[in-house]
Amino acid sequence: MAGTCDQNQFYISVKFGSHGSNFKAIVGPRELTAEMAEDYNFYENGTHLSLILPYTAKDAVFELLTAESVKSRIDLLLLDRANDWVLADLYLACYFPLKATECHPNGTMTAVAVKVESTRNLKPSQLTLKDQSCTPQFSDDRVAYFSFSVDTCGTTRTFFDNYMMYENEIRLSYNNAKGAANTSPVDPDYRWSLSVNSVEAVRYQAQHVRDALLEVRDKATDMMIKIEAQSLAEEVGSYRFSICTVVWYDIISKVKQSMQLDIAVDLLRKTKATLEDYRATGFASAQISAKDM
Repeated sequence: MAGTCDQNQFYISVKFGSHGSNFKAIVGPRELTAEMAEDYNFYENGTHLSLILPYTAKDAVFELLTAESVKSRIDLLLLDRANDWVLADLYLACYFPLKATECHPNGTMTAVAVKVESTRNLKPSQLTLKDQSCTPQFSDDRVAYFSFSVDTCGTTRTFFDNYMMYENEIRLSYNNAKGAANTSPVDPDYRWSLSVNSVEAVRYQAQHVRDALLEVRDKATDMMIKIEAQSLAEEVGSYRFSICTVVWYDIISKVKQSMQLDIAVDLLRKTKATLEDYRATGFASAQISAKDM
């Protein structure tokens, strides 16, 4: 038995030779049925069989969620039909690209939470943000998807010298005996922190970041790491990324110089004035700086 992965799917092949296929295949927790075989692109020619299934397949389990990927695993057992002895087994786990959190130009954030194997009893529909009225925009028995404005749902904003950081938290809510909603306990079974650092020092370090990513790509032995490093290097090296970085660095720097954090209206006024001024005078120089990056 052998298996491999690409960015979206598992590929499994089994060679049983002249012994025939007098066995039953257990995919995840279930015995392979005709319906599953169709869904999983099952193929058999008398000496070999193969399966192709997505990493989100019902019979796969999520092991780990990171900021840029999810680790998914599929188990395959071949059992003797007469006595259920294990003839062969395969436990195939791979990392697949998945952005757990993302900050969008329109002032919204999106976040994905998945039920990992260690939280089998979790119901994604019960997850909320810090503000418990902010529930998933979509959820099923394995995934919860949130989309919210950065000025809602309990999102906090921290200002640093040249960037802002937005933070929120996906947490589990539960009801007490009286039916009132409570937040997660101090050490909940499920909590996912969201934070987005905008601009930071990458304004002046973009080329070094890109070179480091290309070095990772060249030295990595794991194909998924190579693919992710190449993809990130291309994004950091793109003109679109450079111009956005320069523009936001310039704007945030100017707003930061004179803003009063305790007066939201004043902050909005300064931001509006800065944007109007930047549109008139700053964008041309930003284009030049972006090309230099």
